[in-house]
Amino acid sequence: MRIFVPSAATLLTDHRPHGEGLIAWNVLSALAARGHEVVACARHVDIRKSVPFEVIEAGPGSRWESLEPIAYVLRVARIYSSLGAERNFDLAHWLFPQGPYEVLNAPKGIPFVVGPHALTWPTSATTRHAGDVVRAAAAPLFRTLHRRALVRASSLLVATPEAAMTFPPALRSKVRVLSFGIDESSFTPISEPPLNPVIAFVGRLESQKGVLTLLDAFACVKEQLPEATLVIAGDGPERPSVEEHCSRHRLNGSVQLLGAVPHDDIPGVLRHSSVVCLPSEGEPYGMAVLEAMASGRAVVTPDRGGPRFLLSHAPGDQLVATNDPKTLAAALSKLLGDRAKLTELGRANRCRVETEFALERVIDALDDVYRNVLEAGCPTTSRWSKSR
Repeated sequence: MRIFVPSAATLLTDHRPHGEGLIAWNVLSALAARGHEVVACARHVDIRKSVPFEVIEAGPGSRWESLEPIAYVLRVARIYSSLGAERNFDLAHWLFPQGPYEVLNAPKGIPFVVGPHALTWPTSATTRHAGDVVRAAAAPLFRTLHRRALVRASSLLVATPEAAMTFPPALRSKVRVLSFGIDESSFTPISEPPLNPVIAFVGRLESQKGVLTLLDAFACVKEQLPEATLVIAGDGPERPSVEEHCSRHRLNGSVQLLGAVPHDDIPGVLRHSSVVCLPSEGEPYGMAVLEAMASGRAVVTPDRGGPRFLLSHAPGDQLVATNDPKTLAAALSKLLGDRAKLTELGRANRCRVETEFALERVIDALDDVYRNVLEAGCPTTSRWSKSR
């Protein structure tokens, strides 16, 4: 079938450490490998490999952030029309809408799928921008248009069961859980953890990722396990604070700051770890958790958000309280002192990836969604193709 993807990702990439961009690349490449003709729009594109589908770098819709949702919708509507609209496509799939109200209208004449939708980051204080007043004034209109589009959608996909609760009850009959998958063949598990205890953190160095909490916890771990090391793969605005924490806790000889690591090198970082710690403050899904699981490694992460779902098969010592360095340190020390437990959890994690989150299984499920919506026919006609 021929599929139009209005919003593949903010950044569609095959190598940069960008969660949604890498997920979109894997999903769209897998669909193309099955013979589907895919035309995908993304605001920005950074791809090194040969692309097996058509990519359109749409750019942002407006230089005004407050108007971006409706401006981007108008832009992709024009692209859709220029490509022949419903005459040339069987189905449209908003894969990664940016923000809660970007899906403002449904395409005319073809089935329309949204998602997988994940949970959002917990709300926190943010820097105020000049466009906040305009955004607040436009919010009621955006919410109304967004709700109408969801009503017209043929299927609403969610990455976790908990995310289904973010939709109004009247729409939940159209909701289906379809988790993000991973190419497990890219991650080779090693049956035994390394002899020396190694904790790995993979992610952007920003406050919501909890890296400073991890450093506080690691200082406590060192008191019980002086030989332990911490490997941090990632960079970001918290890098100076990370370096300051290392100096304050006198950890400079025990912490390796790798900086930004190409995605192809991440499996090696995970493979040489004993346990992977990702203490985010409410990860919506957790692809880094899934990658650690695919590597056959135990994971320690807060008991909330996407990780709670990913590790629900064997939570045990892998789920801890949020923003609690002492509890985190206790969980890490306990696991690092029990190699048999590390091995057991690592094998269970890899098994769950193979049985539930392998990319091919996810694409099988997505193909089923597409076939079902095509058999059900077109959604209610909208004016998307007329909005140009």
